Amino acid sequence: MRIKDVIGENNDLQKQLSKDNAAYYDQVITRGRLQYLWKSEEVVEPLLLDILKDILDAQRDGYSVEEVFGDPNVLLQKTMAEIPNMKFWQTLKYYWFVPVIYFAMMLSSFVMDIFSKHYFNGGAFLLSLVGGMITLSVLYCYREKLLNFVLLNNKKTHLCFYLSIIIYILILVGLFYVLPDFLVIHF
Repeated sequence: MRIKDVIGENNDLQKQLSKDNAAYYDQVITRGRLQYLWKSEEVVEPLLLDILKDILDAQRDGYSVEEVFGDPNVLLQKTMAEIPNMKFWQTLKYYWFVPVIYFAMMLSSFVMDIFSKHYFNGGAFLLSLVGGMITLSVLYCYREKLLNFVLLNNKKTHLCFYLSIIIYILILVGLFYVLPDFLVIHF
C-alpha cells in the first residue's frame, strides 16, 4: 500500500472514533508523526493505522482506550522503540532542504557584500559556517528531546527552551561584533 493510501484510510477510520477516543488518537498521531520524524514514514504510518484499528476494536467491544492502551506516550515509546532510525543519508534525503536553505540564506549576505561593498568578511563567514554546523548538529543529535520539549505543555520547559535559543543567538551576534575585522578582504 502507498503512504497516501494508508493516510487516507487512517483519515477515513478516524471518523468512526468516539469523542474521547478521537482525543486520545489525536495525541498518538501528533506525537507519532512529530516525535518520530527520524523514523521511516513507510513504517510509521502503517503502525499508526494499526493502532487506530486496535482502538476501534476496543471501542466496539466497549472498552476505554486508556484501560486497554494506557498513556499514549508509553504506547508510542513501546511501539516505536522497535523501529530503527533512518540512516543519516536517508534522513538527508527527506530533509535536505533545511541545511540548503540555511546555507543559502547565510551565503546571500556575503555575496551581496562582495558585489555591493567590494569586501569579504572571512571571520564572519567562518563564524556563520561554524555556528550553522553546530546548530544543525545539535538539532540532529537532540532531535527527540527537543521535540519532547516542544510537545510538552509545561510553560517552564518552554520558557527555558526559548531562553536558551535567545542566549545562543546573542552569543553568535556578540561574536560578530567582537571579531568585526577578522579576515576582511577588500576588493
